[in-house]
Amino acid sequence: LKVMFAIGEKKEERESGVTMKVCAKQLAPLVKLLEPKDWANVAIAYEPVWAIGTGLTATPEMAQETHADIRKWIKENVSE
Repeated sequence: LKVMFAIGEKKEERESGVTMKVCAKQLAPLVKLLEPKDWANVAIAYEPVWAIGTGLTATPEMAQETHADIRKWIKENVSE
């Protein structure tokens, strides 16, 4: 079984600069639930809540920055 785990912040969270804090809070339960080997079957999908059905989109820079922060979080909390 493969899992696509979607995370993302609300517009006001993005605007107040807490995007990664919100994403980390959403990711944290996975660390408790999954064994290290299970992560091979999990894909993290970053999808800002404010971009779903609103016509708004994250800029490539916003997405790249958040993706880098998510990768860093996973390295620090899962890989090490």
